Amino acid sequence: MPLHDISATTGGSDANGVYYFNELGSSVTILATNLTAVGTTIWDTGQIYYDGAMVKLEVWCADLDMPSNAVASNFHIQLCEGASLISAFVQAFTQNTTVARGGVPVYGVYHFTPTAGPHEYLICGVVSSTTGTPKVRSNDGGPPVFAKAWARISKA
Repeated sequence: MPLHDISATTGGSDANGVYYFNELGSSVTILATNLTAVGTTIWDTGQIYYDGAMVKLEVWCADLDMPSNAVASNFHIQLCEGASLISAFVQAFTQNTTVARGGVPVYGVYHFTPTAGPHEYLICGVVSSTTGTPKVRSNDGGPPVFAKAWARISKA
């Protein structure tokens, strides 16, 4: 359930132009490995009514835990609707993780124009390998205690 979603009752965005905002209460482990299909759901916007104008999707997290395999590793964040992949709009990439497996901070932005009417979007994660438990870190204890990861859709 979104922390900030007035669209279900008013049929659109709030006075600041925000359609959707939600913080993750805990980390999400990414299990999907097919980069051309819908991944593991990180956020589900629920049904929101759009007016047909361009919107801006933003995603932020303090740390993406990358896969820990000895070759190049990828971590994609995607925008999907139902079973359809719209776009992979964030890619974190490590060339060689044999030296150290690191986390990657991410701020991703994607502009798109939904048709007027209701849409339910999924913001998903896909990785090249699940070795090492790749995840979007959020508010998961610590140390360190990572800030909550968030997603927002607003008028562009």
